[in-house]
Amino acid sequence: MKKNLPKLILMLLFTLSFTLLALFSRASAADDTTQPAIKEHFPKHASTDVSAGTIVTVRFSEPMDVKTINTLTFTLSGAGLVSGTVEYDPETYIATFTPLADLTKNTRHSTTITYDVADLAGNNLRSDFTWNFTTGAFSVEDGTSGESVCFIATAAYEGSRGTGLWEVLLGYLTGG
Repeated sequence: MKKNLPKLILMLLFTLSFTLLALFSRASAADDTTQPAIKEHFPKHASTDVSAGTIVTVRFSEPMDVKTINTLTFTLSGAGLVSGTVEYDPETYIATFTPLADLTKNTRHSTTITYDVADLAGNNLRSDFTWNFTTGAFSVEDGTSGESVCFIATAAYEGSRGTGLWEVLLGYLTGG
């Protein structure tokens, strides 16, 4: 029996370590009661002269349940409800609403992320999140307004100083 004691102790420790790992894994998911939040969105609230061809994005504070992010929970309206597609990137926590056509020019648009959006533990947003922006008169396609328009690329980043969205000026186009 003394010869087998070290093997028995090793087997017990091995079994105990897997049992504890399983318990802590379940406890961490079950204990997650933190509601997700919206960290950033584009276009920014109350922005004006937004391109009619814009794509709307929102970045959440944590990984979200992709099944809860869709055209019923991420909506855009202007002169009426805007038809579009919704995608979610679990790597960046960014959801994107892409309109099927250009937005109506010179129109106030409202974007809503509903309370029904949830994180991986099933925690919903605290409440609906709504913001507004207004499209401008100029469209890159028609170039008729005589105004200058700047092109801005937006990209998500994650690094040693945190995460966020970069907006980079790419250039100007003057309509004529």
